[in-house]
Amino acid sequence: MKIQDTKAFIEIFNEIKIRAEKFEDNNDKYGLNYLIGVDEDGDQVTEIDGHNSYCDDCIDEVVDEYELKLKQSPNEIDSNCSKERFKDVVKVLMTEESCPEKDNFCYCDNCGNLISIVGVLHTSSQEIDYWLDDGVTVNLNLLEDRDCFILNELIENAVSDWPELISKLKRKIELENVSVV
Repeated sequence: MKIQDTKAFIEIFNEIKIRAEKFEDNNDKYGLNYLIGVDEDGDQVTEIDGHNSYCDDCIDEVVDEYELKLKQSPNEIDSNCSKERFKDVVKVLMTEESCPEKDNFCYCDNCGNLISIVGVLHTSSQEIDYWLDDGVTVNLNLLEDRDCFILNELIENAVSDWPELISKLKRKIELENVSVV
């Protein structure tokens, strides 16, 4: 009998789906934004803290924070241009990424919510490998709804690309949760 056909797994997966939907309804964001510094003509001079991404709900808060930092301690701002060129930055703005390069799950670096508009949202084998690691639990009693969302996305959408890994993940989920349902 296949793992996904067992009564236990069906009950467990239904719980994962319910919690995934709850998370998506309450926390899902759709704009992937990043900070830029512009000169007095409004032209982009640099990306600021280019490793950070933000959801639409956090734009004003983050821009205000960096505007203050630009006035009080500009040397603490991480940019991808020279110090000489950074002197031309007079304002911090947020811009939306039109073609995200991430290939897995991306979270807002301010509020921690999932940003769904990211490229190929569901899966990379590295994400599956993370969940398969012996040190990572898939016990429903210990998971957050966000974790259930990710597991649901992986199980539903990664099976065609990584059937063996997904089969292992399903087995791990079943083994850690048989007594939960």
